[in-house]
Amino acid sequence: MNAIIRYFGLALVVAGAIRLWSHMTTETSLTVAGCFGNEWVIPVTSSPVAHCWGCYAIAAGLVSLVAGFIPQSRKLLSAIRIG
Repeated sequence: MNAIIRYFGLALVVAGAIRLWSHMTTETSLTVAGCFGNEWVIPVTSSPVAHCWGCYAIAAGLVSLVAGFIPQSRKLLSAIRIG
């Protein structure tokens, strides 16, 4: 079961990183819709501040990876303890 959680976490990290990379490289402007069909285009040149789901997928994947390794770390720590 822990292997499934670790693989799921790894898949989330990879998918999130790919989405984040594609989002950061393709978005060059933000379009804000206004009233009566007006639109404002805001150029984003240095670093986009808009978030996509990639950030959250990476965070959830890292949490899953840590949760998948907790039982192994407990076994390792109990084997290392002297006394």
